[in-house]
Amino acid sequence: MKDSFGMGVAAMMLMRSLDTGKDARIIQYETMRKLRGHYSNFVHTTPDGVGASTTSSEGASSFVSHSETNGYWFKRFMHGCHKRKGDVWIPDRPLTMEELLCIQTLLEGDWRLCGLNDNK
Repeated sequence: MKDSFGMGVAAMMLMRSLDTGKDARIIQYETMRKLRGHYSNFVHTTPDGVGASTTSSEGASSFVSHSETNGYWFKRFMHGCHKRKGDVWIPDRPLTMEELLCIQTLLEGDWRLCGLNDNK
């Protein structure tokens, strides 16, 4: 038997997704998705991990990956995980009106210093 779709990696990622987070009850999607990169990078170091490669005249190259995490099923799995877990964005704190006015004053000073407000 062979895992040609990456279901083993998917199961590992789902188990990791239940770990306790730093600022939340469970880890965020961005932390969980790193396992895909670890696995894919490992596969690319094995003899059968990378197939044919091409290089364009501009120097850009591309290659065929044999990693299960680069297939259609795994892409759909990751998309579903992202939709279900989402991204949690917690800003440090909101800016006060005084801070915004100070920033505006500094930017206006830089604008005048560069002579960009001259109407010539």
